[in-house]
Amino acid sequence: GYPAVTRGGLTESGEIIGWSQHSVALYWWSSATGWLPMQVPTGATRCQVNDAINNLGAIAARCSIAGNPSDGYYWQNRDATPILLPRPSGTGDVWVWDINDAGVIVGYLYGKSVRAVKWTPNGSGYTVSFLPDLGVKSAAYSIAQDGTVSGEVNRRTNSPRPALWSPTGDLILLGLLSNGNWGEAMNVTVTSTGLVAVGTQSNQTAVRWVVGR
Repeated sequence: GYPAVTRGGLTESGEIIGWSQHSVALYWWSSATGWLPMQVPTGATRCQVNDAINNLGAIAARCSIAGNPSDGYYWQNRDATPILLPRPSGTGDVWVWDINDAGVIVGYLYGKSVRAVKWTPNGSGYTVSFLPDLGVKSAAYSIAQDGTVSGEVNRRTNSPRPALWSPTGDLILLGLLSNGNWGEAMNVTVTSTGLVAVGTQSNQTAVRWVVGR
């Protein structure tokens, strides 16, 4: 059998991706097959996947080569060879968090500065860009099917605010309950009545934000 797998993303059809904390390995699961190994980049010394699998089977994750800072990678499906995503400017680890059915990927660069990042398909590969923030720190965690992104931005170093970015890249700060000082929007989805984002705030309260159409 396979070593213990830390679960990552889940599709609407029940496919799951995960990674091993004890070896350099990524896995894909379905009820028909169980856990199957995925290809990892040549020379990888660590790989990790979060929620980044879409309903078409495309996957994104981060891997480190020879112990160097991690980069983002894209798999067209669980049998595919990983493709290196372009690195945003700056130094540090690239974290990949989510991918929607249009193939748009989001995450962040974690280094001297922490910046929310988006990778957009351009026909022959991907274009990488930073999402706008307040000049201190930001991170992107989820992308809805319409291209809305959720995450956090900071006004001060240790005070993240939950945030959305519109499909055109406009930054939208979300509110907090009266007993919260900071928070983060970890997931966003499109519903029949509008956008719904969920996350937490500073006192460990679960929070939901509804943005009507």
